[in-house]
Amino acid sequence: DSGHTEDLTVPNEQDYVTQVSFDQATESANALDRMSLVGSTIIRAHAHQLMSSGYVATSFGCDPMIAPNFRDPYAVRNSNDLWAYHGSTNAVMSVGMVDHRTHEGWAKASSFMLASLNADGIAEVAAQKACAPGELKSLIPGRYRCVLEPAAVKALLACFAETCGSSLASRGESIFSENIGKKVTSDKISIRDDFSHEELRGCPYDVQGVARKTVPLIEKGVPKATVTSFKSAQQLNVEATGHGCFSPERGFYESAKCIVMEGGETSLVELVTDCQQAVLVSSLGDIRLLDPTTMTISGTTRDGTYLIRNGQVIAPVAKMSFVVNLFELFNQVEELSTSISCDKMVVPAIRVAEFGLEPL
Repeated sequence: DSGHTEDLTVPNEQDYVTQVSFDQATESANALDRMSLVGSTIIRAHAHQLMSSGYVATSFGCDPMIAPNFRDPYAVRNSNDLWAYHGSTNAVMSVGMVDHRTHEGWAKASSFMLASLNADGIAEVAAQKACAPGELKSLIPGRYRCVLEPAAVKALLACFAETCGSSLASRGESIFSENIGKKVTSDKISIRDDFSHEELRGCPYDVQGVARKTVPLIEKGVPKATVTSFKSAQQLNVEATGHGCFSPERGFYESAKCIVMEGGETSLVELVTDCQQAVLVSSLGDIRLLDPTTMTISGTTRDGTYLIRNGQVIAPVAKMSFVVNLFELFNQVEELSTSISCDKMVVPAIRVAEFGLEPL
């Protein structure tokens, strides 16, 4: 018993989109199967004279290691004859490398199929970052041209996803409250929630069994729609989109679940090589949403930050902190790479003209 009670009726039978996100070999994977990927990482680390750490994990159903705040049920049944079942598997590999200078590199990938994880490729990305030339540099506080890798963009969008609910918008507590139909950022920015995307293959229903729908959140810089749970749909007299969530800590709430951000036609490598001077940010950590109505976010760089000169990485950079308005940052976007799968989202790398950074 969670201690949370609802006075609302329960959903009726639903029609669901069939999603194939189950792999028998991944469900059956044992420690030896996962160890084969670990072995590739150790060999790669030894070849580069690096220390390595990380993990390889497989699971059936929701995967708390990939997305601890977004838990989907295996099955839902209620007294209105609603019956929903979605079998899924998850595999994830995360690798960190450190050299003798304590320079670090990191890479991570996930899939519903263990066999699709390229252990050599993941380990090599981490190794190359750890082996970046030059000595560790500390930057002075300032606004820097930056290339944010997909993992960094994903970290920022995870905050945004939590603010996309209709209930927050109706209470004036999100960017959507006063801005539906109004331009808030660059027309390069289009974001939707799309469980059916080939790279995501999300659960086709939410925690109450409501069929999930694709929702356009931002189109060419303009907020378009919010996601809605069954509870909020009844309270606000709108259609539910299948985005009800539950956790013991928060009870029932709404969130976008399968963020897809439209990318461009270039590659991450080209975003870097086209820079005369910039900072490359691998990922972001210690993320805090300071103000959901303006999408003001604080955090730090992590897992490798690097200085770019004349299109080349020339040195690692010490960790930096930031406070940023997400949509002001998106207004600074010069170019986007093609979008790739990144921890249950599909996002591009972005190059921005200015990103405020301060040394820790």
